[in-house]
Amino acid sequence: MCLTFGNKRELFRLSLNNFLERNLYEKLAHW
Repeated sequence: MCLTFGNKRELFRLSLNNFLERNLYEKLAHW
């Protein structure tokens, strides 16, 4: 259970980073 929780947290962090990077890229592209 602890391992699963850690994996989910890591997955969430990765997806959040992905989302932020995509957001930043789109903002730069709109310039």
